[in-house]
Amino acid sequence: MIEVQNLFARGDRGIVLRNVSLSWSRGIFAITGGVQDGTSLLLAVLAGRASAAGRVAIHGRPPRATPSRIAHVPLDTLLPDSLRVEEICTLAASVRKEPQRPALERLAPLGVEALAKRRGGTLSQAEARAVALSLALTSSADVLLVEEPFAHLDFVAPSRVAEALRARVNAGATAIITTASVRDATRIGDRVDVLTQGVLAPVAPVVAHASEHGTVMRIGVREREAASALVAALSKNAAVGSVDVGAYANSPTLVVLVSGPDLVALANAVTQAVAEVNAPVEAIEPLVMPLDAIRATLSRPVAPPPPPPTPPPPPLAPNTEPMLPEVPG
Repeated sequence: MIEVQNLFARGDRGIVLRNVSLSWSRGIFAITGGVQDGTSLLLAVLAGRASAAGRVAIHGRPPRATPSRIAHVPLDTLLPDSLRVEEICTLAASVRKEPQRPALERLAPLGVEALAKRRGGTLSQAEARAVALSLALTSSADVLLVEEPFAHLDFVAPSRVAEALRARVNAGATAIITTASVRDATRIGDRVDVLTQGVLAPVAPVVAHASEHGTVMRIGVREREAASALVAALSKNAAVGSVDVGAYANSPTLVVLVSGPDLVALANAVTQAVAEVNAPVEAIEPLVMPLDAIRATLSRPVAPPPPPPTPPPPPLAPNTEPMLPEVPG
């Protein structure tokens, strides 16, 4: 359980967190925003590596009192230069006072076993991040704090990172990730919030996936006939407003763009249509709004509700005529 109440923190370069409150117990909490908004500072506070005013509790205790239960993976990863990766795995287990496991097993979730004999000082930024993230994912920590989980991992497929994070959460861990990518946040997060200049605000799915055309989903289909059948099936569904077909650049895969006013109804319509025609689909993903557009939507003042309608005058009593004013004369 992660609990934050009325958090105020100040970091470098004028970065400030203002009155941040959140509560999260299980699943992946994705916070979208940039470093200048305080994403790195927030994770550092939750990990007990930065001071703050207000209440911050990990399983009811201050973060500095529960270091073995927290795995923090910042964007910039530093590993001991002189140690081999397999020795770093051993050191990480010793620091956490957890059972030793073979290095190859610790590195397997992201498929970086080949780095085991390399020294930390010879690793690229992407390799060092992959090692650090693998150690976090295979640690005994039940709170994972990961900055930009898909960034600077050039040789590791994002889907592999997402699957490993989801596996840990399904096993009982709690995760908070921060990312500047709205797409990454909505792809992996069970809840999505936006951090803007130190202020945290929730983002409803309908906001993250809204556009001038409502919600838009993109479907990659490998066969032209299957794409045509899918378009026909989608066009019959009342949840679908429009369907269009295009193509990826330099790719045989066709793109079916389908829009509708309601995200959940549109997702159900796509699922039903794909199953109906048995289309060979490569990917299905909702398009997302840019981060600045989401911020503009959240900052827009909410219009007051319209006044209630004026009730009609009561009906005349039966067999009565309206009273006419007397005319002097």
